[in-house]
This record gives sequence, structure tokens and C-alpha cells, in this order.
Amino acid sequence: FPNETLVVIDYADRLPADGAFCLAAPMGFPMLRRWRKNPGRLEPSSFDPSHKPIFVEDKPRIIGCVRVSIRVH
Repeated sequence: FPNETLVVIDYADRLPADGAFCLAAPMGFPMLRRWRKNPGRLEPSSFDPSHKPIFVEDKPRIIGCVRVSIRVH
């Protein structure tokens, strides 16, 4: 998400739909990523080529799903 974006997380929802954004902690620290089901991966929402998808073999640690994002101008 761009800087200065307000993101609302639903902590009760830990099962993101394919293509939904979620707050996950695959490596022990939280990050906002798009969940993709097949193959299981967390994709960055970034144009920076150094940001790569994180492929997950087991069930990823999902903290919550994004419900709303508001861009502050």
C-alpha cells in the first residue's frame, strides 16, 4: 500500500480468499500482502522488483484480513 494509507484489519478473519489482502507473519514479523492460493504464496503490492512473493508450504500465519484501505492525501 502507498505511504499514508489507513488500512483496517479484521483480526477475526484469518482465512483470506484468493486475491485478498491480509496481514501475515510468515517470517515472524507482520507484513501486508496479497494471498494467492495455488501455489500458496504472499505477493507484495509493489512495483519494486526486489520485493518478491513468499511461497508457503504449510498453513501461513495469518493475523487478519484487510477490510478497508483509505488513501490519505
